[in-house]
Amino acid sequence: MKKYIVDASVIVTSFSDQSGNVNRKFRSLLNEKGGQLISTVFLDFEVANAIRFLDKDTLKIKKYLDAFFGLPIKKVGLSAGQIQEIVNMSVINSTTVYDTSYHFLAISMDGVFVTCDRDYFQKSKYLGYIEYLG
Repeated sequence: MKKYIVDASVIVTSFSDQSGNVNRKFRSLLNEKGGQLISTVFLDFEVANAIRFLDKDTLKIKKYLDAFFGLPIKKVGLSAGQIQEIVNMSVINSTTVYDTSYHFLAISMDGVFVTCDRDYFQKSKYLGYIEYLG
């Protein structure tokens, strides 16, 4: 089973994507037979925060959040030891702990981290296990 680890940038970009390119790519991951979407427990807060700034209309925000919470994404927790490894990895790559947590999960689960965060991708692509959707 192919594992795709998704971050908040993929979700929010797919909601606001004017050209539809990211949305199409994300939908193909959702519909891939044998594929599984996975993320960290941080995803809910990161998406909610980004959506809060995406639009000021609370009805639209609710619509986005309902759509997000309806996605078949398995969310996993991380142990204290894993978080320490993530912090070390983020220091080495000069990236945030949040962004690095998704990539760490992809590496440790032999999956692919899909992101729309160009800055993170550029800094960390040498580690592998990552695909830029933007």
